[in-house]
Amino acid sequence: MAVGEKVTIAMNPLNLMVNKDAVKQLLPVPLSVYSYLQKLEKQSLEYHHYGLFKNSEFSLHQAQNCLVDELIAQLPASVRILIVGIGLEFVLKQLVEKGYSVDGITPPEFENYMVTGECYQAIIFHESAYLLDSLVIFNQSFNLLSPSGVLIVLDEFVSSFAEPQLEKKHSLNDFLHLAQRFNFKLEVQNSLSPLIQRTFDILLQLLYKHEGSLINDLKVTRTQFQQYVCLNKQVKEKYQQQNYSYTLLYLKKMSPPRWWLKHFNKHHLDKMLSLFELSFNHQMSKDLWQWKYSSEKAREICVWEQDELIAHYGGLPRDILFFGQAKTAVQIGDVMVKSEQRGVLTRNGPFFRMTASFMECYTGYGKPFIISFGFPNERHIKLGKHLGLYAEVGRMTALSWSALVPRPRLMTSLKVIDHANIDRYKTHIDQLWVQMAQYLTHAIVGVRDSDYLIARYLNHPEQSYQVIFIKQRWTAQPIGILVLQYKGDQCDMIDVVAPFSSFPLIILHARRLAAINHCQRLYCQITQAFSHYLAVADYQRESGTIPVASDIWSNGPSSEDLTGRWWLMAGDMDSR
Repeated sequence: MAVGEKVTIAMNPLNLMVNKDAVKQLLPVPLSVYSYLQKLEKQSLEYHHYGLFKNSEFSLHQAQNCLVDELIAQLPASVRILIVGIGLEFVLKQLVEKGYSVDGITPPEFENYMVTGECYQAIIFHESAYLLDSLVIFNQSFNLLSPSGVLIVLDEFVSSFAEPQLEKKHSLNDFLHLAQRFNFKLEVQNSLSPLIQRTFDILLQLLYKHEGSLINDLKVTRTQFQQYVCLNKQVKEKYQQQNYSYTLLYLKKMSPPRWWLKHFNKHHLDKMLSLFELSFNHQMSKDLWQWKYSSEKAREICVWEQDELIAHYGGLPRDILFFGQAKTAVQIGDVMVKSEQRGVLTRNGPFFRMTASFMECYTGYGKPFIISFGFPNERHIKLGKHLGLYAEVGRMTALSWSALVPRPRLMTSLKVIDHANIDRYKTHIDQLWVQMAQYLTHAIVGVRDSDYLIARYLNHPEQSYQVIFIKQRWTAQPIGILVLQYKGDQCDMIDVVAPFSSFPLIILHARRLAAINHCQRLYCQITQAFSHYLAVADYQRESGTIPVASDIWSNGPSSEDLTGRWWLMAGDMDSR
């Protein structure tokens, strides 16, 4: 492309100069504050990014130019480039002036972007990689790049996690691990963190200088203004403590990998269900799959070998109380690898690749899910331990009681809850859950409020459960919620929502209901560490246990902190 030739821009640039509502919406992010503050300073807008202060006398504008020069210096000469970002008009202009053929798109467009004509020799993510899932970045980049093409990423990364709050930025180590699995060779890794931090000082000065304009023009409240100031200081502090890293990565595309890691696509559901049947020797319906993975927070990673689906790793979100704090965990399920590939049990095999990638993307400090949990069989927990992926943090055990001859209980009343009357009981259920949670502030327990009971039991597409509300007959005081399931002559106590002091009475009612429904015994599965709370009356402990696993691959709570802390019952197992 000749110097000065018109650039192709496939983006709709963010025009914060005229859209004050957009500015106000984006103000909590320090980089986006540039747009309005720079307008006030120089009545023009060029950059939406950090500055590289190689010289202490640099102005912000000079430092930003220096950062662009640093980026361009990594590029091969005269190649076709795709740049992904927001507000990159002037960066694009400089690339064109230096002889590059450039297309620019916004991050949301990248996920489904298709190249027209020849592939790109370079793809640049300029402070935009954090807006995209890393699997999307590497899959799309590999497809859009020519052989030996380069992927250049200039962005903020998390280098270490100081606290368990959610981070929108990628972990640098996890990002590089995934790059390697996609056969991208790391050729340059340059931390620019020390040279960009003066940006925060300048931004802070501008915030104070133009406080009145922000409040008057953008209708920012003084409380919001102080939040922007605090956020700016917090980000700067994270750089000083080396929790954040501003890093330039130069990754060269090598030969295609044998196994491709991708997100599950609903268009491949038939292949997924076929793999499930081959793996577990029974079928799963489309309705059940949809019920399990309908949540926007659900995550699924698949492994493909050419056009063949060979493995799947599923994660179901679960709201939990984590030692009394509201968090979100992910329940691992539907882990399957095609039988021909199961023999590849090294860290290069499909099982390790998808499991490690899932954990790196989604679990641990700063990720969507603080911890994972699942119920692998003995073979899988052994494999997970061998590969350094899993630790055993508990065991499910089973208790049973003989059914009781039903006799009237004059002091209590039982009501069956269904879709027709659930609204009448929601408040009672939520109150009982709050009471139960107070007994478990030292533990990890899945939330059991009314929304959960509806989704888990009343809305199950295939299984039938009996959800029972127990109350005192004369005072109408709620005692507890009991969930039972009848299968032939067996009655299973699937779940309980009640204060622990009510457990003996609830088990008594469960034994009576077992007899009423012609069952010989009542069974209950619960984690061993908490089984003593249900070990009342003439119980019997059944033989056999099921391991409870949590990942140890991601940077999160240690397995020692989790061992013996999970309150889990049969209803927490996704197979029921």
